[in-house]
Amino acid sequence: MRTQVHQTAALGFVFVHWAVVDLIRYPFYLLNMVRACPPLLKWLRYSEFIVMYPISFTSESTLA
Repeated sequence: MRTQVHQTAALGFVFVHWAVVDLIRYPFYLLNMVRACPPLLKWLRYSEFIVMYPISFTSESTLA
């Protein structure tokens, strides 16, 4: 019998990944439009994948 998806910790990691990416992405877009984007936010926007994608890949492959 297969484990239900909602009973795995991997699903939590997927949701956290999506939330973190969106918390960085949308403020970056907004502040970029008004030309007020701080360098730290720009660095986060283009560097977060180094940490987040392996976590996301592992979590999503666990769910498949």
